[in-house]
Amino acid sequence: TYYGNVSAELKKFMDETCSVWVETKYAGKKLGGFTSAGNSEGGGDHCLQAIQRYGIHMGMQYVSIPPNVTLKAGCSAYGIMHYSGIGDQRPDDKIKNQIEAYVEILTQ
Repeated sequence: TYYGNVSAELKKFMDETCSVWVETKYAGKKLGGFTSAGNSEGGGDHCLQAIQRYGIHMGMQYVSIPPNVTLKAGCSAYGIMHYSGIGDQRPDDKIKNQIEAYVEILTQ
């Protein structure tokens, strides 16, 4: 998350897929989102919403995280958020388990 938005690299990718949008190559495909932010006020929800909006424009099916997964890890239905805090903390087992559950949903 960069100031409540996706990274410059991801934004560049999104911007360069205009021809894919015209050809509807991603239509009907599943899409999920994840982000890392410094803290809960770091704009992670906004970043995930930007990914979701991109998917909607591309005709993709955004897969939200169901409550049985989010309640275990305390994250948003928009996608997975990791709060790195001070000192670049790595994801703990709680987040890793949530990622595994979400990937399983996305690959069904």
